[in-house]
Amino acid sequence: MAWMKEEIYFPGITEEEDREMPLNISASVAGHRVSWVHVDGGSGVEVMYEHCFLRLQREIRERLEEDTCPLMGFSGEVVELLGSLNLPFTLRDGGKTWTVCLRFSVVRAPSKYNIILGRPGMKALRAVPSTVHGYMKFPTPKGIATIRSSTEIVASIGRGVKGKKGVEEWVLNGEHPDQTVRIGSQLSDKGRACLKEVLLRNADVFAWTHKDMKGVPQNLAQHTLDEFHWMEPLNQKRRSMGLQKSQGSYEQSNTLDGYETP
Repeated sequence: MAWMKEEIYFPGITEEEDREMPLNISASVAGHRVSWVHVDGGSGVEVMYEHCFLRLQREIRERLEEDTCPLMGFSGEVVELLGSLNLPFTLRDGGKTWTVCLRFSVVRAPSKYNIILGRPGMKALRAVPSTVHGYMKFPTPKGIATIRSSTEIVASIGRGVKGKKGVEEWVLNGEHPDQTVRIGSQLSDKGRACLKEVLLRNADVFAWTHKDMKGVPQNLAQHTLDEFHWMEPLNQKRRSMGLQKSQGSYEQSNTLDGYETP
């Protein structure tokens, strides 16, 4: 395929434009949109963490095969391997898409990422990542596609908004920087760390736009006014009370409102 031999190049950037943040992208795995896919050229396998695996459909999870090959962590520890399975992995840049079949090793370990895209995956995609530029390029039948890195969490008050002391404002989704999450100062350091981990693991379950709000029953999303359509409307006549009844109702209403009748 000639399009796979198309040249990939990155433009020059200044020192103010270069980046040091990790390269994190979003992809479609077996029809599921998965965010926080960490591109790691130092990994020899594609890793899927258990919290991501459990969100897949049941028929997909049942395809998990036993795998006895141990995985070693950065510090030399052995990571528990639940199994492995082959899944389609799709990247999209507008109308430019490319899908490859990757074998994921499912592990049980705490991580803010859902998937780690290693060297085998980048080779299958013919992808060239650039941490300095903050994006990754790969060829497709319609030309070179560019996938930009998702914005890392920003633990600061932005856009000139002055927050309270100790309050942190986060941008969880780089595609929607105007939507932030705030963590109050009343939490302990341990509590903040636990809350950050929960938000990171479940960032993909939030509804960032209206199109993400799927599966809500219409009777809950739509306001209705219960009425009897078979009844004809009636005009109520004004009813007046006598002087004694009016004075009694006035005194009673003031008592209910917490006022005393003079």
